Amino acid sequence: MKSNALVQQAITLSVMFALVVTFSMVTLANAGNAVGELTVIGTSSPGDSSFVTVNGEAAKSGRTVFSSSTITTPDDMQAIVSFGKVGRLQFAPGTTFTIAANGNSISGDLAKGSLTVLNASQSVAVRTLTGETLNVNAGESASATSTAPAAP
Repeated sequence: MKSNALVQQAITLSVMFALVVTFSMVTLANAGNAVGELTVIGTSSPGDSSFVTVNGEAAKSGRTVFSSSTITTPDDMQAIVSFGKVGRLQFAPGTTFTIAANGNSISGDLAKGSLTVLNASQSVAVRTLTGETLNVNAGESASATSTAPAAP
């Protein structure tokens, strides 16, 4: 009788330990708050599915994007990231952009290519290769080498 109770206690403690360790790992692996949703535009070749890369991994439409994600579009693909009420950005083919967004604003580093602000509740701060930060409003575009936002 006493050995049965010890076995049950040991099993209970083991299960509790496993749960604590599992949920601790999930918490440590959390990348932060989701800031947007990806939409991929274009097809790479017949039979292939459309994708861009997010942090070096192939990503298709519907993927959740987190702040500090780096989006890279191939030469034959475009991408749109929707940030809900905050705005939407469109990335031209051959673009690399690192997102720095929160619930109220969008900003980031444009390492290559160009982007267009489709809509935004406030201007988007884009740091280009020239080292300056451009405030890009809805309907304007910026390229990695630009010194001023351009209307599309």
